[in-house]
Amino acid sequence: MDSIQKQQDIQQQLQALRGSFAAQLPERIADIEQGWKVLLSATPPEADLYELYRKLHSLAGSAGTFGMPELGQQARRVELRLKAKLDAPQDWSEPEQAEIETGIGRLRRLVEENTVLPAETLESPAGTAAVTADNTQADNLVYLLEEDVSRSARMHNKLVHFGYRVETFYDRGELMAALQKQRPMALIMDFHTREVQAACTDWLIDYQRDQVEELPVIFIANDLSFEVRLQAVRAGGFAYLDQPVDIVALVEHLNAVGAQRESEPYRVVVVDDDLHLAQHYALVLSQAGIESRVVDQPARLLDTLIEFRPDVMLMDLYMPECNGRELARLVRQDVSHVSMPIVFLSAERDQKKQFSALMNGGDDFITKPVADLRLVAVVESRAQRARALEHAMSRDSLTGLLKHTKIKEAFELELARAHRHDAGLSYAMVDIDHFKFVNDTYGHAVGDRVIKSLAHLLMQRLRQTDIVGRYGGEEFVVVLPDTDSEGAAAVMEEVRKAFSDIEFDTEAGSFSVTLSVGLVSCGNCGEAETIAEQADQAMYEAKRTGRNRMVCVEL
Repeated sequence: MDSIQKQQDIQQQLQALRGSFAAQLPERIADIEQGWKVLLSATPPEADLYELYRKLHSLAGSAGTFGMPELGQQARRVELRLKAKLDAPQDWSEPEQAEIETGIGRLRRLVEENTVLPAETLESPAGTAAVTADNTQADNLVYLLEEDVSRSARMHNKLVHFGYRVETFYDRGELMAALQKQRPMALIMDFHTREVQAACTDWLIDYQRDQVEELPVIFIANDLSFEVRLQAVRAGGFAYLDQPVDIVALVEHLNAVGAQRESEPYRVVVVDDDLHLAQHYALVLSQAGIESRVVDQPARLLDTLIEFRPDVMLMDLYMPECNGRELARLVRQDVSHVSMPIVFLSAERDQKKQFSALMNGGDDFITKPVADLRLVAVVESRAQRARALEHAMSRDSLTGLLKHTKIKEAFELELARAHRHDAGLSYAMVDIDHFKFVNDTYGHAVGDRVIKSLAHLLMQRLRQTDIVGRYGGEEFVVVLPDTDSEGAAAVMEEVRKAFSDIEFDTEAGSFSVTLSVGLVSCGNCGEAETIAEQADQAMYEAKRTGRNRMVCVEL
């Protein structure tokens, strides 16, 4: 299904949801009227009073979302009258009874009038994808504008080793013609004079104005002045590097561009007993490219968190089985959910209760009804920060790969999945040969460049579903799910050969480095510790028998 058809389907679902909400309103009002009669029959139990208050609170929060703001405002007025009784219980006076009965009667009349405002339209990222002449954007295709032939050849060869396809242009006219035919994932521009850089930057600013989505540009130049760099930002500058360019730094920026394009959609769990409203939120988020899971029964939440692994949780404050404060505290008891943002969505306007919700595990509080655009903005900003924090906590600072403990956890989870689905799995231990010699001869800064280069190569050459981690020092671990021995061996052999072809330039001269790889593949996988030990032994066997090779074991 293409993006346009998907957006149309979502709009139809949102419209159908509005109709369904309106259709069940008479029943909801009848339920509120019955609840009011129960309260008047005798001295009411507090639970009955709270339940009627909760139903009005829910209506006050949802009616505006479905195009009935006046109905929501009227429900809010009656809700506040009941709230006063919850805060200070006492018998009903005749004026109070009359006021509430009149308010409920007004709710009935508003439902019968059925006045609905037009739906809000939400432009989704899916509808703003870059459009090129052939309506495609090539993966791993990089355009390089470089007038120096020898320098362009060196840069081209180094980038190819990291899995990028590079097309080189020596003048702006050729580049402009190519951009009309095919949009690359990124553009690299290497400038030798300030005049050429100024002319190209002005042209780029004009070019970016016509693009639905900005083309990431990496500038390489000698001029590091503020004015020139500011112009580069205005021209779509994703990064600005000094000459001579550090290829590892350049690859890092290209990988960052790729990561932005290929990152998984944000995941959100919506906890609300009002199923119509929860489904509306889920559809709005889906329209913006965000995956959602609806939970209308709090008892199902913990299982959903484990299975779905959301980036953000949206939660109502008032629900039948428990309130949002209690549920947030329960979720926070699990250390794996401590950093997940919890955003309360509620019609509650009492600041003390809002503060109480925030003090009990909440990160934000949004008052219902919430505009669709604001909902998406809040979720995206919270999810982005949550992922950045998770990345900082779980990733190695030098390579950006998973840390030792995290790669072990990820391997165990993948192994458990392989057991459940009776699937194959491969596990590789990778070690840089003679790394101590590199550090001793060229220095630790160069050694860090070697380690980072291998990390970038692994990220480029492996699938998005594969898992890579830095096990320690110059050792790396690769987990390849659903991959048999033949497929895994081909992939890891390609990585080994590609890494040996990379030349590292230093003041003391150029050099290359090789890898030793121990690969274990299993059709009926055993324990994680056994697989890791076998891979480690295979890797040391590769070193013992001459290095720069791979030893494979099949279990």
